[in-house]
Amino acid sequence: LSGEDLLPKALRCAWPGPGELAATQQRHEIVTDQTESADGHQLYTDVNGRVALPARDPMTNHVIGICHMGDLRHRSVAGTVAEFRQHYYLYDLRKTEEYHHIREACGKCLACIKTRTQQVIHRPLWYMVLPRRLNTCTSTSWSSQTRRMG
Repeated sequence: LSGEDLLPKALRCAWPGPGELAATQQRHEIVTDQTESADGHQLYTDVNGRVALPARDPMTNHVIGICHMGDLRHRSVAGTVAEFRQHYYLYDLRKTEEYHHIREACGKCLACIKTRTQQVIHRPLWYMVLPRRLNTCTSTSWSSQTRRMG
């Protein structure tokens, strides 16, 4: 079996660029007193230079996912929060609400669920090929792939 249609489609493979972050801020009408310019895009930030992100947006989930996946292993919730807070913050959320939001996102990581529960979590065969986003492979994507294969 071979072919591009057998692999899940990864929307992004790296940190989002300034253009994507600025578009996300515009969609959610995020405005702060501080701005920074990056690659010709104005990003709204806090006084420490951290980029403001909306709490409920796929871009934010993507950023949290990247912060969660370390170089050699997945970070803990505390490590993910620390990494996220170095560069970003969730607009209009207090620190405790931000922490709970990130903790909730980390709780959905399939690799971490397996480690914590020591149970088998069924995944597609290509699970470790593209481990780029939280919830990349779910039962719905697996069933749609198996239907296409016949």
